[in-house]
Amino acid sequence: MKQSENYVVIEGILSENKLERGSYAKNGSQVNCIRGSIVVRTEQKMGDELRTLEIPVYVFTNQYTNAGKVNPAYTSLETVMDTYKSIAAVGIDEADRVRITARDSIRMNEYFNNNQQLVSYPRINATFINKVDPSRYHPQATFSTTMLIKSMAPEMDSEGVETGRIKLECCLVGWGDRVDVVPFYSLNENVTSAIESQWEVGDTVRATGYINFTSTTKEDTVEQAFGDPIIRQRTVTVSELLINGGSEPLGGDLGYSIDEMRAGLEERAQRLEMLKNRAQVGGVVKTAPAKENKNLFSDLGF
Repeated sequence: MKQSENYVVIEGILSENKLERGSYAKNGSQVNCIRGSIVVRTEQKMGDELRTLEIPVYVFTNQYTNAGKVNPAYTSLETVMDTYKSIAAVGIDEADRVRITARDSIRMNEYFNNNQQLVSYPRINATFINKVDPSRYHPQATFSTTMLIKSMAPEMDSEGVETGRIKLECCLVGWGDRVDVVPFYSLNENVTSAIESQWEVGDTVRATGYINFTSTTKEDTVEQAFGDPIIRQRTVTVSELLINGGSEPLGGDLGYSIDEMRAGLEERAQRLEMLKNRAQVGGVVKTAPAKENKNLFSDLGF
């Protein structure tokens, strides 16, 4: 299958640098690599609201290419590791501004926890991280992607009341015909209305939108029978892809056929079953009533 358009642009301040040199065994040899993540702090206007975001970006690259030459991506990431300044290291005023433009970037991180429940959320992957001159700095966090709509339904809050947004589960095709099922949400009620009137389950569409990734610490106050209340802190993480616009359904060579996507989803179901089996024997392995939930391929996946 053809790969999905899967493109992100993130421009912000380097908040944390968690890259590290490492190695792994392959065909009896040790392969050197750089792996880990950075966190980018940025601002993005979403509708009428300006949001501050903390976006983890994950990287993995080998030191040498298959042809035995030094990998340019490895050299570039070494520069990031050794010379780029983060907020955590030097403070926000001295930290470097960075820009990431990446293809095949939105992927799902999926694993089974200790209760054998599937944990699944989107994350951003990249290869190159470039420094930006402060005079040319334009904070943003956006995506553009083509995808086949697998299901769509109104989003409900914890009390079963519609939020005004719509949730879509969409198939994205990556390298090697790998299919990920990625959740997207409409930005607001206006976008929800447009999606419901123009898109249907089974359509291939192009969508643009915002990367709404945040991690905040909240405090819960628990009153006692007497004495001071107990203050408990918890981290609230949001990993959402918010659609703000899109195309008409794409036909012909631009669209995906149901049969070819079914094959990709069958492979995904097998992949998840393998992860579940491994988790069972060896611990966790990472890599108002609702309206009708229209779901294509409802017999496939988790």
